[in-house]
Amino acid sequence: MRKLIKILGVAGILATLFLIAMGFRGRSIAASVYETPGRLLESLPDSVDLAEGARLATTTGCHGCHGKDLSGEIFIDAPPFLVVAPNLTSGAGGVAGAYRGPADWDRAIRYRIRPDGRGLLPMMPSENYHRMSDEELTKIIAYLMAAPAVANDLPQTQLRAMGLPIAGFGVLHPRREQADAPSGPTPPPSPTADYGAYLSGLTCVECHGDDLQGGPTPGGGPKAPALGSAGRWPFDAFVTAMREGVALGRTLDPVMPFEDFEAMTDLELEALHRYLATLELGAP
Repeated sequence: MRKLIKILGVAGILATLFLIAMGFRGRSIAASVYETPGRLLESLPDSVDLAEGARLATTTGCHGCHGKDLSGEIFIDAPPFLVVAPNLTSGAGGVAGAYRGPADWDRAIRYRIRPDGRGLLPMMPSENYHRMSDEELTKIIAYLMAAPAVANDLPQTQLRAMGLPIAGFGVLHPRREQADAPSGPTPPPSPTADYGAYLSGLTCVECHGDDLQGGPTPGGGPKAPALGSAGRWPFDAFVTAMREGVALGRTLDPVMPFEDFEAMTDLELEALHRYLATLELGAP
């Protein structure tokens, strides 16, 4: 018995030392400055459809985290992290003043790197936006840059003591090696499975996984189901699920952002439905 207690004591000391070491490493990672691994949007066209930019910001989740007026909110307040979706406007407490132009917005949105070179926490789903074409991202950035000023002074995102060892494992690094984001509308908007695959990469994969076969929801929410079955639903039923959160008479969990998907066009929903029909069957 004494031998077991001694072994457990040594193991506890080693585990504590390991966590301390990871904490120091995490502090260093949090202070790291990164170079952008790909090209950036340096300018905007003279004329941009701001209404379409607002719609795209809705369907891809900007408003879901930063609010309909982009004034931000405290997103997670837990022992490891205080995660704040910042005020993106130029109002009091807003961060827009730190973004000197389209390149800085692109760096944050598609590469998870702040204008000062520090990394954003992975709660910012830049992997999704990295798949977005320049044409569509330009509209979102133009919309963000033109957003009315809203006063909302929020605290900064913080890595707390319990979060530093987590950071030490490298999970907070922006992706160091990734190909340039696509430059054009690939494929062009049309009610096809190819275009649906493109749309799923901007929306569905965040919760349902890159293969859309489901899994744990980010942030500890309910398990996200596989989506192959949804592609076999009647199209009207699929539209109702996406826009109203009711699937074949069953109310979906509110973690499903159907309020954002209300802004998706009929063409986009048809393309997405056709793409989901190509997937392996899974739980609806």
